Amino acid sequence: VERLCEIVFRSAYGTRRLRNGERHALITTGMVAMYLSKASARSPELRSASREILRAAGSLPRFQMPIMRMMRAAQGLGDA
Repeated sequence: VERLCEIVFRSAYGTRRLRNGERHALITTGMVAMYLSKASARSPELRSASREILRAAGSLPRFQMPIMRMMRAAQGLGDA
């Protein structure tokens, strides 16, 4: 989890230095939010790890998560 958090942090903040960095950051954090929006990521076994990963990605995924959960529900993706 520690290594994954480091990768997520470096990706989320490193993309901002690229040309069109805001767009890249949105995509990167959107990927984190999509994976963490799965029901399995909220299981008791993974809840603490998911929170750490979410924290490492910054504040943007906290706003993206509810949207991703709604998209999963609307599209019937569940844990896919």
